Amino acid sequence: MEKDGRSNFEMGKQYYLLVDYREAIEHLSDFLENNRSNSRAPEARYYRGRSHEELGEIEEALGDYARVILFDESTLWAREANRRKLMLGEFCDEGDEMIEQARAQASEYQDEELLDIVEHYAAMRGEAAVSEEILEGAGLETGAKSHEPAEQRLGELFIQTSPVEALINVNGNPIGQSPLLLEKVPFSQLVIEAETGSMDGREEVTVSDGALQRITIQLQLKPGSLRINCDEQEISVYLGGRPMGAAGSGLFSDIVPGTHRAEPYNRCGGPSHPLRNH
Repeated sequence: MEKDGRSNFEMGKQYYLLVDYREAIEHLSDFLENNRSNSRAPEARYYRGRSHEELGEIEEALGDYARVILFDESTLWAREANRRKLMLGEFCDEGDEMIEQARAQASEYQDEELLDIVEHYAAMRGEAAVSEEILEGAGLETGAKSHEPAEQRLGELFIQTSPVEALINVNGNPIGQSPLLLEKVPFSQLVIEAETGSMDGREEVTVSDGALQRITIQLQLKPGSLRINCDEQEISVYLGGRPMGAAGSGLFSDIVPGTHRAEPYNRCGGPSHPLRNH
């Protein structure tokens, strides 16, 4: 039984890391069924909660996190569960109450880092919600002046980015910095763009019901430019095997970030003189 339990525990964590959350839940549940007093039970329950969370099963995730907080004597996984519970408070009607619970637990665990996070989220609930005026300025009529009931036409959208604190544009209009909660968003197709420094990202989202939607935009390095010094302007340039055209002025744009091999070819298709790139 111990061997089977250990196997289910390890396989459950592996499936979680492989992003197969349904299989993770199944194996971790099998482990917990016969090992509720095992020292690894809080960790197993935490990862089962994380799997539920990733699948959008918020109530199940909150239930697992609450039990971890209640039964983890080491407080290691209880602290992590408390953080996840705080994060999920953003998407629940009881969000303010959950923030207070997280603050109390953080004080009990002497978790100074989480206390700072709690204050951040408490402030964000008051500041991150984008006003109707900003949404209307972005070309999104909120329906306040419409004769249709607002609850039938409006939804909510929570925008996160990785990394955080990216500038957010909706349909080409700037509305703030991530993380960002958009309230009273009319049912529509939205183009959301995020940018920070040398990175950017883009997502298209359809708001079609009143439920809260969450998106996370993974930012990527922007394409760059490459200048190649070449004595022969008419030779063809290949970058990583891809034809880039004639050398010309030596300036090539929209280059995917990374390491590339630049090769020159003369009119006959053979290699030419080496290139000097900068």
